[in-house]
Amino acid sequence: MKNVIGLWASTSKSILKSAFVAMIAICMASCAKDEVSGEEIEIEAIEAEEIEAEVSLAATSLPRDGRYYIKNPASGKYLGVQGGNTTNGSNVVLWEKSGNPDQIWGLESDGNNPGQFWLFNWNAEKSLDVTKRSTQNGTNIQIWGFSNAPNQKWILEPLGNNEFVILSAQGNHTECVDIARRSTSNGANIHLWDWAFGANQKWVFEKAD
Repeated sequence: MKNVIGLWASTSKSILKSAFVAMIAICMASCAKDEVSGEEIEIEAIEAEEIEAEVSLAATSLPRDGRYYIKNPASGKYLGVQGGNTTNGSNVVLWEKSGNPDQIWGLESDGNNPGQFWLFNWNAEKSLDVTKRSTQNGTNIQIWGFSNAPNQKWILEPLGNNEFVILSAQGNHTECVDIARRSTSNGANIHLWDWAFGANQKWVFEKAD
């Protein structure tokens, strides 16, 4: 009888031990599954954000040749020629929308260089121009008679949400139309600066027709 009881006790302990081990294994597997599931959810969320960004970028098509107001979304103000001047070397500045022709720019694609554009001031009939063909940060942007030089050609790089960076076609295509000191004031100067993803370097083309 003692042998039977001893065998039963030993067997019970073995069964309980096996059950306990099995419970731990199930728990570990469940936790691992939850962790993997969490990682999968996080990865799916990241992929969704990337897809959304790609869709937004794809939706931002290049504007067609035509007449535009060029707006900085951060300030709500526009590119224009200071004082409405029409002479070579007249300064380009930021100004609230006036509807005057010095804020209207003609966009024309360069058929010999796909992806490059000229920007003509409608009032002055002169080109948006980088002074003295410099590629240095802080170089002034002005209007000048058409010369077909690289410092008068521009590349529109889409950023999504119908926003663009306006890159100079000269040099390494890394400098862009920039509002000096990130100002949002009327009369803020427009110059050349390295593209740095700044709000003062983003532009929207609004049809003027």
